[in-house]
Amino acid sequence: METYLSREILEGLGSVRSVRPRAKSPRLTVRDGKRSQPLLRLWESGFAVPAGGVALRGRVDLYDGGTHLASCLIVCAEQVGETMEYEFKQRTRVTDAPAVDYERDGEAPSALLPG
Repeated sequence: METYLSREILEGLGSVRSVRPRAKSPRLTVRDGKRSQPLLRLWESGFAVPAGGVALRGRVDLYDGGTHLASCLIVCAEQVGETMEYEFKQRTRVTDAPAVDYERDGEAPSALLPG
């Protein structure tokens, strides 16, 4: 089956293709209280943000979109070109469940039924 489109429709489709798509908002961000900055890079011992933004220090939170990934204590490392790099002094992952301070037995039942 062949489909024929008029010249006007083809021109309209061509103009839509040439429109530059909107830039995606960054998913990885660092928040210092109410302020938020996009992360350019994230590695095991630190991260980089664009230079010229708000200087970060102390406690910050890492987010992936709306998901809270970690609470961190940071120190400023250095400015490298257009980026400011920070290092973690402490990085604590955020979990959905409360932390346990004892070892769980893998064979233990998850719940007990009344007898």
